[in-house]
Parts: sequence; structure tokens; C-alpha cells
Amino acid sequence: MTQSTTNYAAFNAVTIQGRVFHAERGTGQYGDFVAVTLISTLSKDGQDVLVTFNDSNGIMSMFDKGFLPKGRMVTVTGHIQGIRETWTDKDGNVNLLQRAEIRLKQAAVLDGGYGMMPKDADSSAPRKGVKVVRPSDAKKDAAAPTDDAPVIDEASAEIF
Repeated sequence: MTQSTTNYAAFNAVTIQGRVFHAERGTGQYGDFVAVTLISTLSKDGQDVLVTFNDSNGIMSMFDKGFLPKGRMVTVTGHIQGIRETWTDKDGNVNLLQRAEIRLKQAAVLDGGYGMMPKDADSSAPRKGVKVVRPSDAKKDAAAPTDDAPVIDEASAEIF
């Protein structure tokens, strides 16, 4: 029996939070891009999955600025392009992957999606903002400036 209708993709969007497992810049058919792999745990003490996606816009900009170090928490939203649990070696043997892999297309990190950086992250990434110094913090250890006390001789002491 042949199928006479076309199978159209369902709205298979998903939001996943994970840590950056690997990120690297590449060049492809359509120009430069960043390939990102997140690792996410599905349940407490449960199975880990890899979430992979490419981007040539905002996420690549964050990568170029040093804001996607290994271990950073990221929440990504995208359409599921595919899921795989096996790979085939050169002899044609089918092998299980250590972790299942979910491939996303049209991935985006929405506002608030970049979470905490790992404690050992390279601190050389530029930080924007202004350092605020409160007057009370400026000279905590230094004594407050004072004027020299006037010298009082015996003649002027009698006035008081």
C-alpha cells in the first residue's frame, strides 16, 4: 500500500536547560557558525542527553566574546530535527552512543537563557559596567583627614 499524503512536521519545539559540553567555531557552506553541544540530565540521578545545535547569529556572538565556556548553564529553545542513540562504524556494526543526542534546528537562547558561569571560568572575558565605589568604602583603612589643632599658650588659656 502506498501513501498518498505527505507527512508534514508537527510543531515539535522544545526548551532544554543544560551545561555547555563543547562549543567551537566553524565555517560551512553558508559562512561562519558556532556548533554547540549541551549536556542535560533528564531526571535526578538519571540519564544524560546531549543537545546539539548550530548558530550564526546571537549565540555565535556570545561565543566570540567568551561567554560560552565549558560548564556554563544555558537554556535553549528550538525545533527537534532528529534524535539518535546509535552510530555505525566503518565495518557496518551498529553501536550505542554513550548518551542519546537531540539535534535542534532554529535554536535560540531567549532573554534570561544564559545562566551561571562555572566557578573556574576564564575571567578574561570582558565585563561591561561601571565599578561603583562608595565613599565609605574608598578609604576604610585610612584615617579621616583632620586639621592640626591650634597651639594654646598660657595667655590665651586664661580667656576660657
